[in-house]
Amino acid sequence: MKLRLVCVVIGFLSLVSLTAAQTSPQAASALPRLVRFGGTVKDLNGSPLTGVVGITFAFYSENAGGAPLWLETQNASADGTGHYTVLLGSTKSEGLPADLFTTEQAVTGVRQDAYAKANPLVVEQEKDARLRGFYIHPELYGAPAEKQIEWARHPQTMKRMKEMQAKQLAAAQKQAVPRN
Repeated sequence: MKLRLVCVVIGFLSLVSLTAAQTSPQAASALPRLVRFGGTVKDLNGSPLTGVVGITFAFYSENAGGAPLWLETQNASADGTGHYTVLLGSTKSEGLPADLFTTEQAVTGVRQDAYAKANPLVVEQEKDARLRGFYIHPELYGAPAEKQIEWARHPQTMKRMKEMQAKQLAAAQKQAVPRN
């Protein structure tokens, strides 16, 4: 089974390499990089799963172990025999990363095991319009503290807290200054 998967992956990567080589740089940068990928999902007893199934796809540089080069979770529609087809990269507007296939080897990983089912990754969702532009950790994006998501959710409370902190800081600085 592993040999068959490796052969499929090698064939897949060869096809991607040929397609990329035949595409002009201008056209390649203008189009999202998507790859059609299909497979079969089964439960622990080997019976096909049907309907919408959450599946995590990944590309690795090593056959075993290591962090994935790329990872995405999609909700795939499996038919009555468990077959599904997805477009890898379709969860992002730019598609797959441009440098994903620049390594010597990329191994595809598809998780549909008990751990993956018990700990599903949430597919990225659009933010509510009022929360766009706000972050859990704005400092990681070079944004001011006022771009923290709680400012969008509770603006009055956050403003009062900021004013209280400023007063406390001023009082602390006032006490630290020695008087002559």
